[in-house]
Amino acid sequence: MDKRTVGFVRSSQIIANCFLPFIFGVMFQGTFVKRRFRTQLDFISIVTISATLGFGAGLFGAALVFLSAIQSGKLEQGIFGLIVAPIGSAVGTAFSAILGFPFYYWYSNKIQGQKISGIFR
Repeated sequence: MDKRTVGFVRSSQIIANCFLPFIFGVMFQGTFVKRRFRTQLDFISIVTISATLGFGAGLFGAALVFLSAIQSGKLEQGIFGLIVAPIGSAVGTAFSAILGFPFYYWYSNKIQGQKISGIFR
């Protein structure tokens, strides 16, 4: 495949074009075509997606910290954990994405991007 067909895609473009039509039930409005693309996410998208996933995982950890703090009678510690755990997890996963991006970029260029197939507008 030609290098010109591999382009950078923002995560917001993937969400808007792939997932939202199915979520809001507008799958059969307009023209839809089954296609296959090769894409590569840019640096900001990788960090954003990783931080968002880390924040979600941190919410689960924060709930565990909060429940254990309530049971032990240390409410202040539980509230502090509710605030710090998601933020710390988001920062940690964003940092991991920053460290891992050179490998992702190298591997994605080697395989000429990820294959995305589905029904698109």
